[in-house]
Amino acid sequence: MRSALKMIAPNVGSVAAEVAYPKGSIVVCHACGVPLYRLVGSIWFSEKTSNTGWKYAPVSMADLQTLMERRDLDPGIRAAIKLWSPERQRQHCERIPMLKNGELPNCPSCAQPFVYALTSQGPEGKSEFTDRAYVLQLATIPPVGKARPLTLVGGRA
Repeated sequence: MRSALKMIAPNVGSVAAEVAYPKGSIVVCHACGVPLYRLVGSIWFSEKTSNTGWKYAPVSMADLQTLMERRDLDPGIRAAIKLWSPERQRQHCERIPMLKNGELPNCPSCAQPFVYALTSQGPEGKSEFTDRAYVLQLATIPPVGKARPLTLVGGRA
């Protein structure tokens, strides 16, 4: 495995056969930490962003309720959602746009990108482990039992 990939995902064996983000994960904004999308399909390592738009479903009121009830989550995440009135929760869910393949709009809450990019450039300006100069990363809350949940520190994922 390439050294750049080991820095990003040290426990991954075979890149082509590993799930980066499992189905059912909740994608949160990297800038402000609000829940945005529920993955309706797993996203695999080395999968191109241009093919994954259909996998993002805007979070629903039911998703927010589930997050508020999860005891394995950081209490700060649960408390932040509980502070929203039901009307605020509904408005948040309605403002989240559907994604199209290859399109990653900004977060509707903070107007910042909800993803972040890692660069790992080799001598030709491309990554050592993909055909791209950068790799997009998501901040996610995995489904129950899949991995250690996200902890927000200082309002950032």
